[in-house]
Amino acid sequence: MTTQETHNKHNNGGLGLRAITATGFVLIMLGGVFLGAYPFVFLFGLIAIISLWEFACIVFPKEDTFHRISCVILGILPYFFLALYHLNCPGTCQPAILFSSMIAIFTLFTSELYAKSAEPFRNVGMVLLGVVYIGLPFMLLNLVAFETGTYEYKTVLGLMLMVWTNDTASYLLGKRFGSTPIDGKNIA
Repeated sequence: MTTQETHNKHNNGGLGLRAITATGFVLIMLGGVFLGAYPFVFLFGLIAIISLWEFACIVFPKEDTFHRISCVILGILPYFFLALYHLNCPGTCQPAILFSSMIAIFTLFTSELYAKSAEPFRNVGMVLLGVVYIGLPFMLLNLVAFETGTYEYKTVLGLMLMVWTNDTASYLLGKRFGSTPIDGKNIA
């Protein structure tokens, strides 16, 4: 077997697994969108938590569990408070959402003062970056889904279709034109 045949075999072998995995994820996502407000809130809340944890694992060392957990909690608080508000859960109101989020951020700053860490500004900045970069878009998705006061799956489905179309087109264009370097310099 030539080197080119081996290369093609390995590249095409992953395509089947990608297709199966993508089909499974698409079914889960569509189920979360079509089954109603509660599955939507649960699914996208779970995706937000996993995304925040992944981000925290990238920017904080393994030993720094406090900042990792802080990033996840602070990032998911606005999403879940807004979801509870939209789902008409008793005891939730907008002032409570703002107040508890402000207390959580204040607690982060205060704990950083007493922790005497080597990079306090970086730590706070990375936690807040996780909130803005991941938590805020999921919170805004929640606002879009409940824009009329009730859960609207069509808007969420439209957003998902636009993202999937963009992602698929990027993959296909990268596959087609990706072997030609844009610049001759080796960045790595």
